Amino acid sequence: MRRKHTTFLLIGTILYGIGGCVWDGCGNQEVSRVASPDGKLAIVIFTGDCDGPSEFDTQVSIVSRGTRVDTGLGNTFVAQYPHGDYLANWTRPKTDVRWLTDRTIMISTDAPKTTLVQVSKVSVPTGLFSRAQVSIEYSITQP
Repeated sequence: MRRKHTTFLLIGTILYGIGGCVWDGCGNQEVSRVASPDGKLAIVIFTGDCDGPSEFDTQVSIVSRGTRVDTGLGNTFVAQYPHGDYLANWTRPKTDVRWLTDRTIMISTDAPKTTLVQVSKVSVPTGLFSRAQVSIEYSITQP
């Protein structure tokens, strides 16, 4: 009986450790989704929810149609904004996205405190062996 208990405890510990590596404890809340002109891709604006009191974050990912962004960081743009700047207005930083062409987007946002991800190109999986290359342009303004 003791051996079964030890084995169960060991397996549980391993699974918990693996889960901690895969799941970071943060969930994402989708704010908006904009389909590409050809309908194959989408820009998703979302916020991460790690229950941190000090800052707001805004994240942008470009994904294939129907892909969810439940966890993980944005693949295109991730920025943090000072909590106090926006708490007084009860608004999140303004972030707008739009498609310029089927494979080029524009991200316009207030100047962030910290930019964690800001790429100029993203390769988006669109099938088992295919990918779409998307170019990103930015317009960062002072609030």
